[in-house]
Amino acid sequence: MKYTFAIATAASMLLALGSPRGFASEVQFKAPATVQAQQSAELLDRAAHALNDYLTACARSDQEGAARAITSDAVIEYPLAGSGMYLTVDATPTGNYHGHAFPLGIAVRHISNLWVFPTDDADTVFVQFSLTSNEAAITESADHLALVQMRRNHIARMRVFTANPDPIAAAVD
Repeated sequence: MKYTFAIATAASMLLALGSPRGFASEVQFKAPATVQAQQSAELLDRAAHALNDYLTACARSDQEGAARAITSDAVIEYPLAGSGMYLTVDATPTGNYHGHAFPLGIAVRHISNLWVFPTDDADTVFVQFSLTSNEAAITESADHLALVQMRRNHIARMRVFTANPDPIAAAVD
């Protein structure tokens, strides 16, 4: 299901009134048709924009763009294959991730099917999204699930539950 009327109205009002972030364009995302999602509409919108900005910047190897989407002390966590453990990456511009390899496993060309789900935490959402690549005429798509903790309009922590560990190893020095 797409937004309920209340979520769409809240998101439209944020865009019309000018959100604190000054979003340049509307990010298309879906949310469940629940009371909790309606009450969290502003958080869902902020998270969708920050995630879109971060993923777009990573796809372009735009370190400054990625830095604008995250907090100065952001941490991104990726699962290690079959171990039940996570690789924690300091996502700040001076951290270990230099933006030269996209850590979710494919060279991103398109972000789609973005769903944002509220949680009981006032600053945390679950996100589900698809990343599509069209490298060398081979179209590849991958679905991802992550828990995103926001601090105002920026990602403070993201725990990715789905990832290809090989590019992750290449992304950290």
